[in-house]
Amino acid sequence: MHKSVMDFLRSNISPEEIKDKVVLEVGSLDVNGSPRTIIMSLKPLSYVGIDIRPGKGVDKVIEAENLPANYSPGLFDVIICTEMLEHAKNWRSAIYGIKYVLRMDGTLFLTCRSRGFKKHDHPADYWRFSVDNMSDILSDMEILKLHSDPQCPGVFVKAIKRTNQVADLFYIEPYEQL
Repeated sequence: MHKSVMDFLRSNISPEEIKDKVVLEVGSLDVNGSPRTIIMSLKPLSYVGIDIRPGKGVDKVIEAENLPANYSPGLFDVIICTEMLEHAKNWRSAIYGIKYVLRMDGTLFLTCRSRGFKKHDHPADYWRFSVDNMSDILSDMEILKLHSDPQCPGVFVKAIKRTNQVADLFYIEPYEQL
């Protein structure tokens, strides 16, 4: 996990956004750092980390694309998705699943890599996203923060779900397919 990602989370997550909330981390395998420690220090009601394979930080092995088959709509108050989206073969289904299980007025913290960031298979690396891509992908949400990673090619987002209507993701293309 890049230091900039941890810095983004520390500076954009307030204690009241986490305390007594139901939190889901999508892409929770601790490859090189995890936001879990930050979130747990803020005393969530519950915290579940999912990933596509077992390992450190993974509570359940579930693909983001399969969130709707595993969790009720609107179950989670907060979803944290750091450095995962570029690894989802079907990013559209992953985003749909994340939005599906996020409750109304729930908060999404998402980070991903942009063009110019080297390929990094964990276990695969498919996509790069720009700030404009994220603006389109999350156009059905209230975007509170959306900017480039100040330290390396990437995008940081904080957004709130305000509607159950999901943007048409079929026509949105990522900046680059690897």
